[in-house]
Formats: sequence, structure tokens, C-alpha cells
Amino acid sequence: MKMSIGIDVSKDKLDVSIYDGINYKYYQFDNSRKGIEQLLNETNQFNYEAVFTMEATGVYSLLASNMLYERKYSVSVVNPLIIKRYSEYKMCRAKTDKIDSRIIADYGFNNPPSCFIPKPIEMQYLKQYLKLVYDFKQEITRYTNRLKALKINPKVNNSLLQLYNEHVLYLKNKIKQAENEIDKIISENFKKENELLRSIPGVGKRISAIIISNFHTFEDFENSKQLSSMLGINPSPYKSGSSVNRRAVISRKGNSYIRKILYMGALVASKNNKECREFYNRLLLKGKDKKLALIAVENKLLRQIFTVLKNKREYIENYYFNNQKIA
Repeated sequence: MKMSIGIDVSKDKLDVSIYDGINYKYYQFDNSRKGIEQLLNETNQFNYEAVFTMEATGVYSLLASNMLYERKYSVSVVNPLIIKRYSEYKMCRAKTDKIDSRIIADYGFNNPPSCFIPKPIEMQYLKQYLKLVYDFKQEITRYTNRLKALKINPKVNNSLLQLYNEHVLYLKNKIKQAENEIDKIISENFKKENELLRSIPGVGKRISAIIISNFHTFEDFENSKQLSSMLGINPSPYKSGSSVNRRAVISRKGNSYIRKILYMGALVASKNNKECREFYNRLLLKGKDKKLALIAVENKLLRQIFTVLKNKREYIENYYFNNQKIA
């Protein structure tokens, strides 16, 4: 008999519901090694096959998911949007951590689990360094804007300006150190993948590193549409009958950081990538808004990225293989 264990993860707590298909039991544990050990001691009292399900909540779900995986338990880490839609399907109106854990347990009981497999440590390190670079660049922008504002003041303290400038310089040096580590990780572990990605005009070092650190070679995806949907750059039409026909917009349900970087890549590709440039110009001639045209280019660039990595073949303009165009 199967026992589904739904875990609602927060920074400090794990709200846990154990469901056997009929009854629920609710527990709460600390989100720590000790708390997870207590959870396992509790679940081991039941003589059932245990299936653990939790939402992907960034770093907060990593400890539990990794510990369960290391102990050989069946654990599934699910996109929060899927759980939200499942809750709506069940017409659940209330929302508390306890109720959320029951919904997750119910979902895990009624849906075949997609087993969690931790990303290789090199991918995790790469992702962490990329986030550090992004955070430090955001800080530099903030301090630079502050400096501009201060310089307008005729009575500004020059020593204060010097301190700001020194801090900006410090952050820039740290970014260089992090970027050197990123280059080292890629050259030692993902050289071939990087070469394939960089063969696409418009794909630079940052996009290549982001794709590799988050998706490697897209083992978890069957096609580029699934990837676009997960990232939230797929157009979502809104039509009903003859009276409702709103303009399609992107869903924005995925990782906003990756979306932002891909959009910047689309700007470059609309000028330097022949197929993307021609596509972009065709859309403009049809009267499309520039921003919408760039989002379409973003999707096209993502299809090129997906096809090249999935098929392990360098990008060649207007080239087909396996009856699939690299575009």
C-alpha cells in the first residue's frame, strides 16, 4: 500500500501531511537535519511504500530533497504552479501551510512521481557564481545611481564620494574573480556544451553559462515548447466565443532572471543572427510592436539553443537534421 507524504516547505518549518488514500495525519518539523530525521522516524513507523512530494521553493527545499534522495526514498520536487492548479481543480478555497501540505500529499498520491535527482555539484556551483555576479551587478547599479545623485549636491562630502567609489571598485573586482571561476568550471566540465552554444550568433558567455547551469542538455525536456512554457515566454492567447479575443501575452510564470538574460540575447540576435534578424524584420513589417517582436525572437533563439544542445550539433544557418530545423 502506498503512503503519500506531502511537505510544504518554508524557511524554518516543514508542514507535513501523511495520506494513505483515506486519512491524513499532520505533523510539523524544523527545516533542519534534525527535523528531517524526526520526519523519517515518524514515517518509518508505517509499513507502507513512502512517496515524498514537495514544491520547488529554491534553496529552502534543497536540504530535505537531498537528504531524502541520499536515503534512497522516492522524492518528487514539483513546480509550485502545478500544485496551485491542482488546488484550484480540487476547488480548495482556504490556504494555510497545513492545507497546502494536504494538497501536496493528495497530488503525490494521485500522480506518478517524477523522481528528484540532484544536479551535479559543478552545475550547482556554476549557478551560485552566476547569481553572485547578478547580485553584485545590481549593487553596482544601485551605488552608481546614488553617486550620480550625490554629485548634484554642491555641498557633497568628497570623502563620502570616495567611499562609494571604492566600494563600487571592490564589487567590480569580486565580479571578475567570480567570472574567472565560471570560466574555469565551464572549461573543465562543460567545454563541449559551451562550444555548441557559442556557435549560435547572439549567444554569449553569460547565456551559455545560464543554460548549462540550469538545464545542461535539456534531459528533462522533450521539446522547446515545454522549455518556453516553463520559462514563461510562451504567448498565452485569451479567446472565448466571438466576443472575447484579447492580445496574446507571455505568461511570465518562470524564472524572471533567465527571461531577462534571454531577452538581452534576443536584442543581440536581432542584429547578428541572420535567421533571427530576418524574422524580426518580417514581424516589424507586419506592424508588430518592437517589444513583442523581440519576445518572438527570444523564443526563436531559445529553439535554436534547444535544438543545438539536444542534438549535440553545432549551429549552421538554415540547416536541418532529423527533419528538424535549427531555428
